[in-house]
Order: sequence, then C-alpha cells, then structure tokens
Amino acid sequence: MSRIAGLITEYNPFHNGHRYHAEMAKELTKADYTLSIMSGNFLQRGSIAVLDKYKRAESAVSEGVDCVIELPFLFATGSADDFSFGACHILNSLNSITHLVFGAECDDTAKMTHLAAFLTDENDDYKTLLNEKLKSGLSYPKAREKAIDKLMGKEYSDILLTPNNILALSYMIQLNRMNSSIKPVIIKRIGSYHDLRDKTRGFMSAEAIRNHLNKENDIYSLKNKVPDKTFEYLCYLKENSCISNDNLLSDMLYIKILELKSKNKAYEEIKDSLPVEIDKDLYNKLLNIREYMTFDETIEALVSKNYTLSRIRRGLLHLILDITRAKHKKVFDDIDNSIYASILSFRKESSALLKLMKDTSDIPIINKRADFNPAKEENFSAKVLRDMDITSTDLYNYIMKKNFGITLPSELSSNIKIV
Repeated sequence: MSRIAGLITEYNPFHNGHRYHAEMAKELTKADYTLSIMSGNFLQRGSIAVLDKYKRAESAVSEGVDCVIELPFLFATGSADDFSFGACHILNSLNSITHLVFGAECDDTAKMTHLAAFLTDENDDYKTLLNEKLKSGLSYPKAREKAIDKLMGKEYSDILLTPNNILALSYMIQLNRMNSSIKPVIIKRIGSYHDLRDKTRGFMSAEAIRNHLNKENDIYSLKNKVPDKTFEYLCYLKENSCISNDNLLSDMLYIKILELKSKNKAYEEIKDSLPVEIDKDLYNKLLNIREYMTFDETIEALVSKNYTLSRIRRGLLHLILDITRAKHKKVFDDIDNSIYASILSFRKESSALLKLMKDTSDIPIINKRADFNPAKEENFSAKVLRDMDITSTDLYNYIMKKNFGITLPSELSSNIKIV
C-alpha cells in the first residue's frame, strides 16, 4: 500500500521553507507521494493571495509536491476550525492519505495529543468555564486559553498562544472527531521560519516575502529565498507593479455597507443573510459607518477586544461575496455530500497517485472544472460550495483585470497545471 503524506497549506507564496516542509514530510513518513490541500485565491485571514492559485500550485509541484488540490473558498477563508474542518474532511474522504504533516511551535507530540483529546471531548467543566469567560466579554480564543489555564495549567494554555499551534490542534481535533486513520506528524516551527533548524538554509517567511515585495525595490535579494518558479512570478509582479492588496476591495465593501444601511433591518430579521463572523454587535457597528473608508480603515473602525483582525477581515470578505450563515449551514450540515477534490496541479510522474485517488475516493475528483455540475445530480449542498468557488474566482479575476490589466481564465475554463 502506498504511503501518502497530506499537507495543508496556503503557499502565499511558495518558498524555500515550504519546499523543506514537503521534503521533510516525505522523509519522516517514508511517503511515496505528497499531496497538498491549498487555499485558492483568498486566504484564511480574509486576504487576497499575492499570486493566483494556479501559479502557486505550479510552483509547489515544480519543487516536488506531487499533487495540489484546492481547498474550497468557504473553508479556505473560514475560522481555524472551519479551515481545518474542510481540509481534514477532504483528506480523510480520499481514503488514501496515510499521514498529515504540519508545522507547530510545540513539537511535543504527547502534550499536543493530550490537549487535542481534551478539546475534542470538551467535558462539562470545560464547557461551563468557557461559557463564563465568553459571557465576561472575552473573545473565543482568549476564553479558551483562560479555561485551559484553569483546568490543565499554564504549560497547556501557553500552547494556545501561537497561531501555528492553534491550527495544528485544530487538525488533530478534526481527525479525532472523524475517527480518522490518518496519523498526525508534527514538524517544529521556530519564530517566523518554517522548521528553521539551520538558518543557513535561507528560509524566509511568506509574510516577510510579501512585506519585501510591498516595501523594497530590490526584488533580486529574494532570489535565494524562493524557488526559481516562484521568483519568476514575483519578478513579473514587481516589474509590472501589479502587487495586490486588500484595499482593492474597498469600493465593493462600501457598496455592501450602503446596501445594509438601506435595508434598515434589525439584526434578528436578517442574521441568516449575514456571514457567520458578523454578529449583532459587529452588524450595528457596520450600520454606524457614516463615510467612505478603505477596506483596512473599515477594519480599524470595527476592531475591539471581542474581535480578532482576521475575523473582521473574513467577515467583510464574506459580506462582499454574500457568503451567508444559511449557505454556511447548508454546506456544513451535509458535509459528506458537499465536498470535492478539485485538482490545481500535479506531476506527470505521479499519475499513479491520481489513479489511486480515483479508485479509493468517496468524493468527486475534479480534473475538468467545466464538467463538474453538482446541480445536475441535485446535489445542492455541493452546488452551494461550488458556486462560492466560482464567484470568488470571478472576483479575483475582476481585481486583476481592473487594477493591473491581467486577464486570468474563469473558474470553468481553467486547466490543471501539469508539470
């Protein structure tokens, strides 16, 4: 039986640390193949990707990842729980993934496993304490941290202080809930680097690379920090001044806010037509916006101790694209029928992996996007999820065309990148 190491990624952009992660995944698990579930054109914090999903997937496959599958928009731009829920369900439903390899600041597998088991079970004492903290006005991440500190001690609550640990725990909790046979494997991450055990490797975080693109003129200093294919694409962005930013969404966001104000409805009347992230308080704050602001300025106006920046950013992106509570519920309530595996890129030499997935998978494997039509089979939850992917690609393509003159293929006319 083939061993296949699953990776859950964003590759924004794909860099040397990502390549090392894929190499280590194969080495640690003795895997025959690596398969990455990757966010599309929008990311978990609600931001626009620096490169489109096909270029990022092609960069990964050019550097040894065997196959890249897109994480549907609803999960890719969801909370840590939604993100891990969607990715783990896809991996588990393929029925061929043997390991899930991910980075975390804490690589104490026993401690992480114990905390994940505790958070999976959520005993009555934990639920009571968590609700008390939430009612006191704490955000969910802070309330959870305080509850764990009280019940398990600081050595466990400290694990919840870093984003990679939180995401790693989310993966482990989801695998627990599914009784999955996929084995979690942790690679230690240090600071902003991806498993930086040896600084001479030249690793640089994706965030640092994006900041460099935005602030520095010298693109060539990135040459040793990213693989050749990524560097080629980044050079094009820099030389043609077409580096995206979230403020390109400003006009569309303001129009949506005006639409909400024009309805003049109480939150209870329209809550199912709002995104999951927008609760009553956030909704009322949106209605109180009196003048045009950029996307980032709007976030600053809404920020408070109860909302993380990422939650607000995701909520505003979902507002623009009409990603409502009702749609979210439709997909999550029927998850086994909702999900699919849409391939972005794969290696020619790894065609046996595609055959294996098609033979074992419980969910559709999409090679040709135009041929996948869930409505034809009256699979309406999959149609809801698929429509979000199509619309989000349309939005990304619109941004690229309007602001930079770049024409990209539509979701239904795009082709898999074979390397």
